Amino acid sequence: KKERLNITETTQYQAQRKWNSPNSGSLLINTDATISSHKARIGIGIITRDWQGNVIKVWAKGEQKNSLPLEEEALEVRWALLKAHEAGWSNIIVQTDCKSLIDNVKGKDTNDSSIATILEDILDLEQIFLKCSFSFIYREGNTCNHKLANFAT
Repeated sequence: KKERLNITETTQYQAQRKWNSPNSGSLLINTDATISSHKARIGIGIITRDWQGNVIKVWAKGEQKNSLPLEEEALEVRWALLKAHEAGWSNIIVQTDCKSLIDNVKGKDTNDSSIATILEDILDLEQIFLKCSFSFIYREGNTCNHKLANFAT
């Protein structure tokens, strides 16, 4: 017998599949990292929007290096937090399409020693903000950032 999702689960599932604006007064920072193994390059894209959907700031960078996907996703979130702090923002939501990173940040999965130091930095930086949270979004809801990160490679 097939189980049915309840309305709350369905709504949460749909919300993760598309970009939604944050609550009034918050900034939503979407991040993505891509790796081009044949070029030995990585690209990072960060887009910050306000509660009205207005783009506040965009950052992108590319680097010549080989790296692991989870490590690059963690580095990009750390970079986003540093940029948010530099900008003087105090109420932020950081969103990424890397579920395993979100699980690590929220303490659900702490077995990956390859990002332990970066994760520690992220958790320390989180304390700087008045309000800081992390959430997962599917790639379909993060397409702008994915394209930006690809462009940066």
